[in-house]
Amino acid sequence: MPEGIVQAITKSRTGKPTVMISGQEYYSSNVDTSGLAIGDKISFDSNSSVFRGTTYWYLNGYKVVIAAKDMGPGPLLSPARTAFTPPSVPPMSPTGSGQIAAPSSTGSVSYGVHDAERPCISNWGAELIKAGLIKDPADLGIWVTAIKNVLR
Repeated sequence: MPEGIVQAITKSRTGKPTVMISGQEYYSSNVDTSGLAIGDKISFDSNSSVFRGTTYWYLNGYKVVIAAKDMGPGPLLSPARTAFTPPSVPPMSPTGSGQIAAPSSTGSVSYGVHDAERPCISNWGAELIKAGLIKDPADLGIWVTAIKNVLR
C-alpha cells in the first residue's frame, strides 16, 4: 500500500469530505477520517475513476503509520538555534540598495534583509505565529534567518 502525509482534511465544493495526501486530493465519503490529523503519515488504499476526462481519486481505507503528534518537529519546522541579537535601530544602507543594515558578530555592518524579501518573511512569520511555532519574540530572529536562507 502507498504511504503519504496528510496535508489537509476538508470538504469539496460539493460538500463531500476530502483528504489531501502528499499533494493528491482523495474523496473520502465512505471512510471515517475522524482519526486523521494533519501531518499524520499513513498507508492507504485508494482507487480512481475517470469522469468526463477528469480523474477522481477515492480513499478506501487507511492506517496511521506515524501520528503527527509522535513525529515531533522536523527540520523544516524547527530551525537550528543560532545566536541572534536584534539591532536596536538598524541604519539604512549607505548605498541605497534597499537593504537594512544589521551589525555582524565582528562589529562590522552586513546587509541582512532585502526589500524584496520583506513581504515574504513577514507573511511566513505571521503564519508561523498563527501555527504556534513562534511563541517567544526571541524565536523570531531565528525564523527570519531560516526563511531568508530558504529564499536565497
